[in-house]
Amino acid sequence: MTTPGEDNAESRLTFGRYVLDLRRGSLMLDGREVALHPKTFNVLRFLVEHPDRLVSTEELLAAVWPDLVVTGDALVQSIDELQRALGESGARLIATVPGRGYRFETTEAPPDRRKARGLHALRFRWKYGILAPLVLGLTVIALWLVPKFRDKTDSGAQASAKPAIAVLPFQNQGDDPAREHLADGITQDIIDSLATSSTFTVMSWNSVAPYKGAAARPGEIARVLAVRYQVQGSVRYSGDDMHVSAQIVDELGRVLWSARFDETPAGKAELPERIAHDIAAALEERVLEYEGR
Repeated sequence: MTTPGEDNAESRLTFGRYVLDLRRGSLMLDGREVALHPKTFNVLRFLVEHPDRLVSTEELLAAVWPDLVVTGDALVQSIDELQRALGESGARLIATVPGRGYRFETTEAPPDRRKARGLHALRFRWKYGILAPLVLGLTVIALWLVPKFRDKTDSGAQASAKPAIAVLPFQNQGDDPAREHLADGITQDIIDSLATSSTFTVMSWNSVAPYKGAAARPGEIARVLAVRYQVQGSVRYSGDDMHVSAQIVDELGRVLWSARFDETPAGKAELPERIAHDIAAALEERVLEYEGR
């Protein structure tokens, strides 16, 4: 990848095989357009315009959503979309710095950084070459001790293992994009409610957010997230009335439980809590029964 540059009267930003066409508002790869939401395009543009430096979450939110009050989840979703759109290069080009922000990486590290890496590797080899005999001795002792505790540890781990569950982003089936955040809010409320259970392990919102709007099979999700069960759902509106459908499926896509919730505007505030309560109860009854507990 080359260092991001501008051409054609500052209307294009290039990096490697990618071109950001600022006039059209599109990302191009080898002449083909890569679909991006407008806000996601603006996030990428800001990062590319500020390469090789840490851009804080607050700075990105102010640049892309200047007149709106949004949470960091909106930015997380845009970053996830970017990394998927950029394919294998996504995670390398857009580095996440936990708790601080993001950085657009160019391919080649500066010479001084490469030199520093070489010195670090030299120190590493010297240090661990000296320590190798000690490490070997400790390894022999560990191999002698581990079999004495393996059976007990394995049986205890199996007894304490809790079913892992992913609450996938609920789909907004309406035509109003302004209500998209309501479906996300229901998903997060259910995750927060189930997270208090001592019976299950629940995946975080950041873990399931990449599956928002994605056509992934239950088996693939189960493999990637290492979960046994998934909660799927959708939100639909009839005027101001809300209709929510939810179901629990296993890794083969078999439906273990399903329900529909209809609510008027007056009861919308309590609806996520009620859905979470019913799903938790269904998980306690159906899933544990399914596992033979």
